[in-house]
Amino acid sequence: DKEQARRQSLLEEVIEDDDWGRLLASLELAPMVRELASNCQPEKHEDGLLVLRLSHRHETLRSETNVKRLQQALSEHYSEALRIDYVVEDRVEDTPAEKAKRRAEQAQIRAEAAVESDGVVQSLKDRFNAVVVPGSVRPLN
Repeated sequence: DKEQARRQSLLEEVIEDDDWGRLLASLELAPMVRELASNCQPEKHEDGLLVLRLSHRHETLRSETNVKRLQQALSEHYSEALRIDYVVEDRVEDTPAEKAKRRAEQAQIRAEAAVESDGVVQSLKDRFNAVVVPGSVRPLN
């Protein structure tokens, strides 16, 4: 039916366009369910079955309750009874959680570089032999 084909197409677009993180942000998910979903990478969607890749490291998040809640949230969002299958792998990259971690690391590096290159900081270092305490710099969000 046309409606089912439209819903399948929407979910396939999320997978192809790498919009999984944006989709998750739009859903009201319990924190542990969001953590599970954020550490997954969608692989494919066929005939009402969504296949998600999950690393061994995050397999403990895959509790029966979390799985049911994620399945329910996605089914409601797409108005389709979705089933979810998990493929557990050694490493899964490009999950929303991994991307957020990389963004945070990059922001930290930029913040530290900005402090180190600041004229006032340089003057204090030169004049008083000051040092920036490692770990004391935090990026502004």
